Amino acid sequence: MVLIAFVGELGAGKTLALTYLAWRNYNKGQTIYANYHLGFPFKLIDSPEKIEEMREGFFAGDELWNWCDCVSDDTKIMTHNDAINVSDCINANPVQSVCFDTMKIENSNISHVLKRLPEKNEKIILLKTSTKSLKASKNHRLFKFDGLQLRESLLKDLKAGDYILTADAVNPAIKKEYGKFSEIDYMRKIMNSSMLLEKITSIREIRPKGYLYDLSVPSHENYIANGIVVHNSRVSGSKKNKLISAILLKSRKRGINIGYTAQHLSQVDKRMRNITDFIAVPQLTPQETWCRLRVYHAISGQLIKMYKFETAPIFKMYKTEEEVKDLSWA
Repeated sequence: MVLIAFVGELGAGKTLALTYLAWRNYNKGQTIYANYHLGFPFKLIDSPEKIEEMREGFFAGDELWNWCDCVSDDTKIMTHNDAINVSDCINANPVQSVCFDTMKIENSNISHVLKRLPEKNEKIILLKTSTKSLKASKNHRLFKFDGLQLRESLLKDLKAGDYILTADAVNPAIKKEYGKFSEIDYMRKIMNSSMLLEKITSIREIRPKGYLYDLSVPSHENYIANGIVVHNSRVSGSKKNKLISAILLKSRKRGINIGYTAQHLSQVDKRMRNITDFIAVPQLTPQETWCRLRVYHAISGQLIKMYKFETAPIFKMYKTEEEVKDLSWA
């Protein structure tokens, strides 16, 4: 019935305000659904299937959009003549990507660039080979060689000793070790290209610093970051589409109200942005003892309602350090 976006930078009070609104609806007798734990009766939503089972009530969806798989702000993106910082990439900017049919590197245009701050308690992966390193979100996908073929693999599922596809100026002598795989057609193509399989020497979780960037290159759905071939940051996989479809369906049903948090509306899937009814903007006092919540009409920008509440009781209703589960990978 109503779709509300709680928008604000990291630490602005988005989850606090969302929890406050959920608590208000609970006191009105509504059934509360949430994808994080609350200090009053609620039903946990930990998969897209659970969203489909919701009936009347209010769904508090915190960090639903953390599937935007990003690279760190010190990442270099390969273009046709140079490697540029990811922060300098813009829409329609040509970058290099791999055509897997020919195993050749081609120029492709970026369709979008998204910039965001790390979510609270978010961790990313630092991966290293003997010559390269990459810092990216856990669900970012690389191309792993499993002994027979290249397969997409989540960063969080990789381990030291795995081989991944890289693209760089390569010493041909290094590729002699591929001889035993030469009967595999695409391996012959790798041997004759500027690509290489490199062994991961270490991989671990770290806390990100600075902004994270999400790129999308539609033509071949990959790009080259710090010399490592990575899959598009934003991928509308079947589970993600299922999650979005479930929310879209429930948001139009009578009796179901949905609130979700996002640092920027640009972070949210376009299908969701287009039907969001209201935008709620929290503002904490310097001591964070009170919060003022302004609710605007999403299209007209008109101020619809304003709340002011004491924060201490609401902070006790949820765990501020809880890492929210990514429903799209449930």
